[in-house]
Amino acid sequence: MLKMKIIISFLFLFIFSAGCSSGEEEIGKVLFAFERKDILQGWVSLNDNVMGGVSSGEISWNNGMAIFQGNLSLENNGGFSSTRSPEITSDIVSFEGLSAMIRGDGRKYSFTLQGASGDSGYLFQSPFLTKSGKWEEIRIPFSDFVATFRGISLPFMSLNLKKIKRIGILIADKKEGPFKLDILWFKVF
Repeated sequence: MLKMKIIISFLFLFIFSAGCSSGEEEIGKVLFAFERKDILQGWVSLNDNVMGGVSSGEISWNNGMAIFQGNLSLENNGGFSSTRSPEITSDIVSFEGLSAMIRGDGRKYSFTLQGASGDSGYLFQSPFLTKSGKWEEIRIPFSDFVATFRGISLPFMSLNLKKIKRIGILIADKKEGPFKLDILWFKVF
């Protein structure tokens, strides 16, 4: 009887410790959680109007979430809107990817990774498709990010996580009209 209790105790400990370690891996490290309005301080929007386009987009806060919304227009060779974080202070080198809890509108967006403000304008991006009106966690491994410069792929560039200082969201799905993406948090996993 004592042997059986010891075996059951070890099994319980093994299962419990295995569950805890996998839970920690899933949690990751929070970069931004938008429970307060001041978390949005330093976030900026960049739209195609910097090149003569007429799209609009901005990030705002409401009820514990960030809201990235606007209107995409293809006029004047336009067609993109983006928002970017202030410089992140967290070390992301030891992580495998970027994730966010979002509620989308059925449109295609991209996560973006960018160097410091003075870098030459290239960024790394990876697209994802949203489900209209549904909350979901989007998880993208860093290995899926591709370097781009003004929408042109740069296959010769590789991602160096030590140089990444900003994260963001981009919409450039070549579809005119309103867009809206609700964001609860960004994490690395």
